[in-house]
Amino acid sequence: MSVTPKEQPINTGNRTYELETGGVKFIATCPVPPNPSPNPSPNVTPTPPTPTPQPGKPGVALDGVQMMFPENKSAKVKPFFINLTNPDENNKVFATTYGQTTYKFEKPMKEGNVSFVRHTGAKQTYASGAPPGKSCRFHHTPDGGMFTPGKYSWKDKTIPTFLYSEKCYYNFEFTVIARVGKALGTHQSFAFKVRSRPDKPDDSLRSTIEMCMPNDQKGDAYVNFNYDHKTYAKVTGVKQYIKEGKITPNQWIGVKLVSIIADDKKSTWFGLYVNLKPIDTTSGNPDNTGWKLKAEYTAKGIPAYKNIPPIWGGMTNYLRVDGYEYVDLYRYSIMEIEKGVLTHPELLQLTQGTQFEEAQPDPDPNPADFNSASDEEPVPQQDPANPEAPPQQQVTNPPPK
Repeated sequence: MSVTPKEQPINTGNRTYELETGGVKFIATCPVPPNPSPNPSPNVTPTPPTPTPQPGKPGVALDGVQMMFPENKSAKVKPFFINLTNPDENNKVFATTYGQTTYKFEKPMKEGNVSFVRHTGAKQTYASGAPPGKSCRFHHTPDGGMFTPGKYSWKDKTIPTFLYSEKCYYNFEFTVIARVGKALGTHQSFAFKVRSRPDKPDDSLRSTIEMCMPNDQKGDAYVNFNYDHKTYAKVTGVKQYIKEGKITPNQWIGVKLVSIIADDKKSTWFGLYVNLKPIDTTSGNPDNTGWKLKAEYTAKGIPAYKNIPPIWGGMTNYLRVDGYEYVDLYRYSIMEIEKGVLTHPELLQLTQGTQFEEAQPDPDPNPADFNSASDEEPVPQQDPANPEAPPQQQVTNPPPK
């Protein structure tokens, strides 16, 4: 990300900057209040407004991955990075779930110098009656209440600041470097589901919005509002800058979701970034040269959900991957970021000559058809580490294939 101030007028309400992120250039407008001083004497030179503070430059995160925006080091919640040697070290904060069940990762794996962890997910059945598959839902809940009910929701009389506690992410960068296994011939999804809360005890309060990657079934990036579990509302207006970058079996891909709440609380910006060669397989380290902005969307609210924008800090943010034999994770992180000059996303404009196409919405006639047939009563699984024990709700490894 780079920011260049443009020529600024004196005593006006707007200041503009050229913002470049992921190879795409924007004009970012930052409204600032005019000087409130009384009319000056004709002999006094007007004082220009105080310059908008410039953000720091994005650095490299502790796990070696390039950031798109600078870390906010004064945030109330610390960054999270997956522990590749023990990803299940604290399942109250990070866990792979299905309904109220936690499923464990397999033992850490290595290919050459590349270390990663694998998850074979939970059996997934669909409300539509589509063929069953598998689902991996990698949840991060910073306040440690993985299955605790939320306190606030999109239905509240006043739009909430957060859904559970102040220990949450408001403006964040969510990074995953992953590889999926063989496609199972059923529904496929690779969805960042954010600003969310658990479905228990009332799944009409989940308050979720998702931005999703293309795959073999869906050609473009897409966004669905999902404040109520039963209603996935697809939208238009996703701008897509590059066509390349989709979830492909047996190929590593880097994907980032950046989400920033506007200062005026009227919208939230979502930027989806991809890196098609995210790993230097010789050294085993991240390769940061290929990060590009694939698509972006400014969420202002939609009529299906009373035009309420998703401007709260979520209780949980998670990645849901459906339809593959397994999911390998090389990196998984989330951290609070500085928004810099991106204070009013709805005022973003593209620089002259920048090309994009409007992405096609989710092609599924009714995305809610791919809700679980029953999240309420997940099927007990046999624990492979203890074959003599009866099936149980929490297992030490994923269920057998």
